[in-house]
This record gives sequence, structure tokens and C-alpha cells, in this order.
Amino acid sequence: MPGPSSSRRADSSAPARNPIGRAALVVAVALVVAQTIAAGLTPFVPDAAYQLPFNVAEIFTLLRMPVIVLAIVATVLGVIGYLRPGQPRLAAATAAALGIAALLPMLAGGVGGVLVNSLF
Repeated sequence: MPGPSSSRRADSSAPARNPIGRAALVVAVALVVAQTIAAGLTPFVPDAAYQLPFNVAEIFTLLRMPVIVLAIVATVLGVIGYLRPGQPRLAAATAAALGIAALLPMLAGGVGGVLVNSLF
């Protein structure tokens, strides 16, 4: 007589899911939205510096912090989701790629700034 566990075995043919990869993709989409907002607000930074008690560098830092945090989270979750055996990898790989693509220019800009300051 089939019990409740036999119906679970019948569902084993359902497609595999990767919840970590999906979560990474959701974070990556939020990252793209945050990058778009930060890029859209960038032209207004000098004007805002006159009206707010912050200087331009502090405002740029405030705009980029959510982007940096989301990029790190998307990258880490994407790599974890990609490395899970037997799971779909497309969402995780996409999230990791978007996270790395957001982090590399920021790292290059930071390193480039340090190099320019040390040379001159």
C-alpha cells in the first residue's frame, strides 16, 4: 500500500531548483537598480554639497555604499549557488557576474586613486 512518502518520490522528476541562486539573482537585480539610481543622482551631487552639511566626497560615498554592499552579497551568493552540486547554475552565474562587474570598476578606481596620489 503506497504511503505518503511514495507521492514525494513521484515528484522527484520535478526540475531542480537553486534557492541560493535565485536569491543571488534577486540581489543582483536590486544591485542594478541601485547602480541606476546612483548614476542618476550623480549629476546633482555638487549642488547637494552646497545645501547639505556634507562635502562632495562624502555624498559620493553615501551613494556608492548600497551598491558596494549589494555587489558583495550578489557575488558571494552567486558563487555559493554556482558551486552547489546538482543545481541549476544560470541564475547564480548571472548574479556572480553582475556582482563582479559592479565591484571591479570600484576597486580599480580606488587602486587608481591611491596610485595617482602616491606618484604625484
